[in-house]
Amino acid sequence: MWLQRCAWALMLAVLSLLAVSALQVSVNTGLPSPDWAEVNPVIHRGLAGIILVLSVALVALAKQQKDVAGMTPLAVAILAIVLAQAALGMLMVSLGTNAFVGVVQAVLGHGLVTAVAVASLWANPVWQEPPVLVENEFRPSLVAMAWWPALLVAAQVVLGSAYRHGLIGVIPHLAGAMLVAGLLAVAGLLVATAYPGHRILKAAAVRIVWLMAAQVIFGLVALAFRAGAEGWNQNLVLFTVAHVVLGSVTLAACVVLALVIQKHVTDAAVAHASSTNNRSAEGRTGARSN
Repeated sequence: MWLQRCAWALMLAVLSLLAVSALQVSVNTGLPSPDWAEVNPVIHRGLAGIILVLSVALVALAKQQKDVAGMTPLAVAILAIVLAQAALGMLMVSLGTNAFVGVVQAVLGHGLVTAVAVASLWANPVWQEPPVLVENEFRPSLVAMAWWPALLVAAQVVLGSAYRHGLIGVIPHLAGAMLVAGLLAVAGLLVATAYPGHRILKAAAVRIVWLMAAQVIFGLVALAFRAGAEGWNQNLVLFTVAHVVLGSVTLAACVVLALVIQKHVTDAAVAHASSTNNRSAEGRTGARSN
């Protein structure tokens, strides 16, 4: 219970810091912003300190709760990312604004959100329950394709970070966004319609579709704001911040979907044996029925 609470608290702190950092980047790149957008460095450092404390606590709790497989190495990896973030932050202070270091720090921040999301998933008691197996409905195998959405979104996150820090123009990021949005929408809808009765699979797939739709809307508003910033309301900088945060959440949701697919989707023989041995799963798996 405490492990899950710590993971959720860490997620809230990481997303808050990501939003603050995105706001700072928007202000530093010259976008017209309201007075409240000037973030006090104390707030940034305070959030970073909270994240460090929660990361150490997550490692300690993970070592105590040894029945959650893989949690301790994941918690240690989260702490390592946090320390790397802190080191890059100090490097930015000593070097001044550096676009490359800024991109690396931004990408690590997105990766941290994903890692904490996986920790939250694994700490959930529901994840420890036996899988409700369903037959693979796709060719090639859904399990083989499970990680492709996450890889595509990760590439888009890198392009977005490079654009925001001025390393590349908007065209690569915009072209990638159109491609990734279309592919993720199709993938999410296919999984949701193929397994309509499997609550966990359907929820993970539908979540991807909604996040992608929101990400496209926020991204278009943010792009229009950057293109014609002088004629737009300064408060629209919040759409840029929301776009960055939702990018992280979308990447995390894609990784969660891949883990859910790997746990619950299997070949026909295994799925049939599981449904025979566990009649209580019948009607919840989304398998085809006559």
